Amino acid sequence: MKLNIRLTVISALVVPLLALGSVAAEAGSSGTGSSSGPSTNSGSTNTGSTSSSTLGGSSSSGQSMADRLSTRKTELKLKLTTSDATHLETVCKSAQGKATSTDNHAKDLVTSRTEMYTGIINKLNGLVTKLQAKGVDVTTLQAEITTLQTKIAMFNTDLATYKQDLDDLVAMDCTSDPTAFQATLQTARTDQAKLKQDSTDIKTYISGTIRPTLQKIRDQLSGSGNTAPGTSASTSTNSTTTSPTTTPGGKN
Repeated sequence: MKLNIRLTVISALVVPLLALGSVAAEAGSSGTGSSSGPSTNSGSTNTGSTSSSTLGGSSSSGQSMADRLSTRKTELKLKLTTSDATHLETVCKSAQGKATSTDNHAKDLVTSRTEMYTGIINKLNGLVTKLQAKGVDVTTLQAEITTLQTKIAMFNTDLATYKQDLDDLVAMDCTSDPTAFQATLQTARTDQAKLKQDSTDIKTYISGTIRPTLQKIRDQLSGSGNTAPGTSASTSTNSTTTSPTTTPGGKN
């Protein structure tokens, strides 16, 4: 009896670096520590931020944009010198325009990555069902699928957080509160790095853990003569990926 285990698992899962490098360049190098210089801070609930709070939507905790801006400033303990704040006020609008393309790409990324990862899990679960029907022990593979699902859930959570950062960066009244703009920019950079690490972890886990397990199963079935010609449990490295997007003048 033949068992066709055709499975292509995407290993080249490299999330695009939605670079904010050019935004940082436009914003200039602002003080981020406990500067002794004067702080330019209009407050977390200035008129501009409050009036546009609905543009950024609400986070999973139900916070308004004004609340998120206030939280970021508090957590980062960010203070700007007068010169830094003045500079940000003059360039932040231009930076927001360039950040818009990154924000739009992030929207597409939410859909494309969800579909990609869902497809991987569905293929693996489908394989488990076929193997179980043949009496193959799939305990290890099932545990690995569960771990992979946890990693994907973390990626989705961090992607939503990063997307919220970008929404706020674009929608906020940056000239009224340059400190909040700088805090949001720094938060976006940090969350972007988390997203990249999540994607790397998923790629590494698939290629370094799940792929060897599939190979062992293939070898086991080959030994029992229970395979079909052309059966492959290998991991494709030529799968479709989303091309990196950069903001003008930024880095991939």
